[in-house]
Amino acid sequence: MVRRARKPREPRARVTYEESDVVREVAHRLVRVYPAHFGWINSFAIGYVMVHGSRRREGEIDVAAKFRKVPPVYHGITGYDAVVEVHEWAWTELAAEQQEALIAHELCHGEMTEKGTLRVVKHDLAEFRWVVANYGAWQPEVRAFEEQLALFDRKRRPKGSDQPPVLPA
Repeated sequence: MVRRARKPREPRARVTYEESDVVREVAHRLVRVYPAHFGWINSFAIGYVMVHGSRRREGEIDVAAKFRKVPPVYHGITGYDAVVEVHEWAWTELAAEQQEALIAHELCHGEMTEKGTLRVVKHDLAEFRWVVANYGAWQPEVRAFEEQLALFDRKRRPKGSDQPPVLPA
């Protein structure tokens, strides 16, 4: 049996994490503008980090940013309750309003419980309703979802009518 020589792997780029004042400023602006929605942030220490050197994964869903609750062992070292990580490749591709929508999306992953602790929240759908209501279809996946909803609306609408769709009871 003859073995084929393996194709040499491309060395991975070194991934580094750096606190980001730019991301922090966007988050603080969201807290000032939308205190009813993001006021909980003032009760916690949130770190904002830019991830340098990461690459897009071809053929897979790219994660542009991530909201992470900090485990207790690292909370003691960092002082943070949670961290928002943003990949530099994604940040640089987005316009200012899309950057704000991205941070709003990540902050929607957190909330304060009735007991005053930090909780991580899952998506309403593929995006948080609040982000779509305030920023519209800011990313391709949301635009595709919006197009699908429009098709659904047309199917349920009475023929020749501009009235809202008729939904089954």
